[in-house]
Amino acid sequence: MSKRTIYNITTTDKDIIDSISEEFHGGLTFLNELPASKNIVTVFGSARTEEDSATYKSVVDLTNFISTNGYSILTGGGPGLMEAANKGAFDADGSSIGINVVLPHEQESNKYVKSSFICDYLFTRKVFLIKDSEAFIFVEGGFGTLDELFEILTLISVDYLNDVPIILYGKEFWTGLMKWIEEFLLGRKYIDKELFENMFILDKKEEVLDKLKEIKK
Repeated sequence: MSKRTIYNITTTDKDIIDSISEEFHGGLTFLNELPASKNIVTVFGSARTEEDSATYKSVVDLTNFISTNGYSILTGGGPGLMEAANKGAFDADGSSIGINVVLPHEQESNKYVKSSFICDYLFTRKVFLIKDSEAFIFVEGGFGTLDELFEILTLISVDYLNDVPIILYGKEFWTGLMKWIEEFLLGRKYIDKELFENMFILDKKEEVLDKLKEIKK
């Protein structure tokens, strides 16, 4: 079966089930065999941010600092801010992990990934990015990044996921969204106030590290 025609009308249900099963087995085995499988922090962010942008450079600086302090960096393995996060860990000689997916603009892992696994399904990729992480850091991004943020929040809200800290890095980017969530979703009781207890909008790498260290206490 062609990897690019998973949902083609000629694909049988058995083909899809077998493909998903094989991918889950491979991805979970990959995670279990990682040389640095503890202190994993997953960084989510845009695939479109250019290398010469201030945001790219700030993410490199952030993950370099975190990695130097003993944390493994896991990303979606693609370009943009995922690449920036992996570069920070790579330059610190730390653990730089990527879980990529076959998309038109993400055919292979970025050059700063040391340990990689490539998925055919977006939903399996999300499972692998979430499963072993001690914290989630969200930097700037578009619909994909927002989708990942809201899926994690949904999983926490229905008790499918422990209250893993969610760090929104960059007050300018995230404050407006969080105000809207608080005013309209919380204000109209569509969500519970407890959901905010493990969400933090931070601007400095030192603040991020302090928050990560609190997890261990």
